[in-house]
Amino acid sequence: MRNSAVLSRYLTVLLLAVVATGCATRGRGPITTDDAQIAVRVKTALVNEVTLGVRPIDVGVQGRVVTLGGTVASVAEAERAIEVARAVPGVRRVESMLVVDEAGAPPRVRATSTLPALAPRPDGRPARILAVGASMTQGHPRSNLLTRTRTFGPLFRFRPSAGLNPTVGFTWLDTQLREGESGAALAALRLRPVMGGLEYRVGEGRVTAAASIVAGYAFNSLSPDTTQAGAGRAIAVSNSFAWRPGASVWFDVSPRVSLNLFGGYLLTRPELTFASDLSVVTRQVTAHTVIISAGVAYWIL
Repeated sequence: MRNSAVLSRYLTVLLLAVVATGCATRGRGPITTDDAQIAVRVKTALVNEVTLGVRPIDVGVQGRVVTLGGTVASVAEAERAIEVARAVPGVRRVESMLVVDEAGAPPRVRATSTLPALAPRPDGRPARILAVGASMTQGHPRSNLLTRTRTFGPLFRFRPSAGLNPTVGFTWLDTQLREGESGAALAALRLRPVMGGLEYRVGEGRVTAAASIVAGYAFNSLSPDTTQAGAGRAIAVSNSFAWRPGASVWFDVSPRVSLNLFGGYLLTRPELTFASDLSVVTRQVTAHTVIISAGVAYWIL
């Protein structure tokens, strides 16, 4: 057991001597075991420092005085290396022979108004995968049987990458069905299309423009106004196929908040059922509508 302990102590001293030799700066004489331990601790601290771990920094120790040599990318990195070395227990003083070489540093990202990258960020900013919000839509139906409408609806935005991307559309409309072209409103008609499709995005920085086309199914409902009289009352409406070409502009006011302007044309033709004392008639109504909307979305992911 005693021989094993002696052998272990000898190997430890030998290891420290080898490490210290690798950490010592040129032109220095032999160093003590304490200096070797300090050199190892300083080198370890520099390697574990995020901004300095990849830098070729040499460490020399003599009489507990640490000498740093090698190349760093900036004055700030040199100051940080001195600060890290000075904080190591046992260090009496730190002398710097570091050379600042910005040409050898990794290329810097050109400062622009571009928002944060789409990858998850350690500073708490969103990964910019999904934004949700609300929009106000002003609708101008092409049919004289429907009144102009102003409706609030949901708004979604996906990862803002350039080129061709998937998209969704929720162009919800609340309008009134009239008796004739200028008659009284007889029923409230609600169109709730849920659509998906593609859009092509262009833009750089905070502003992104896109042209899109989506299609899907409109879930419609009708609420007759029982206080009004009419010869043929609308009593029911069917769901219908819907599609919508359009163009939008997004403006990112902050890393999490985006504003949206949209213009498009919703095309759908639901079937309305009209009832009177003599008959029940079902016919299609052209509910094509010019759409202008504005909204705001918040990046939740």
